[in-house]
Amino acid sequence: MLEFIINFIISLISNLGYPIVFTLMFLDALNVPAASEITLLFSGFLVYSGRFNFQTALLIAVSANLLGGITNYFLGRLGQKLFLSKKKVERGKKFIEEHFNYAPFLGNVLPFLRSFIALPLGLVRYPLKRFVVQAVLAYFIWSFTFINIGRFLADKWETVVPYLKILDFVALAVIIGVIIYVYKYKKAHRFQLEDEPNDKKPGY
Repeated sequence: MLEFIINFIISLISNLGYPIVFTLMFLDALNVPAASEITLLFSGFLVYSGRFNFQTALLIAVSANLLGGITNYFLGRLGQKLFLSKKKVERGKKFIEEHFNYAPFLGNVLPFLRSFIALPLGLVRYPLKRFVVQAVLAYFIWSFTFINIGRFLADKWETVVPYLKILDFVALAVIIGVIIYVYKYKKAHRFQLEDEPNDKKPGY
């Protein structure tokens, strides 16, 4: 399966060039894990071989990720208007700002999680400017790193692919850790998503 994905991405990029790199990186930030690591590694190889320009490939990757991330963020905001009360949003926003204020950066430097992190941040109306600044930094580091790995490994860039599973395990560990932390926090502080009951007695 992995070999099929690699060959498919290689074929697409080889035939369509920068536009497919943009498309895959856009989708990767829009709830569609699109193997951005492979896309960037092969792009790095194409930089090495002279078919791609490093700065152009990097700019396209970061721009596509940013567009996908912002789109995902506003999908979250739309979902918030449809499904969450203002009180729930304020609670979620306060919780993230107090405990996970760097979520846009950390979430976007972890595989799999980076495809979804913008959605819940939009749901709780995390400040857009703060999201963009942290996300751009994360997108840049992610793209710069993998393009350069592919660039320096040249025609041996595929040898690093099996080791990408390590990043998947790291992402899984982080997700589990966050879930446990949130659960313990809610239990200790009675942090509930439901609206608080009205304790005021009716007037006479």
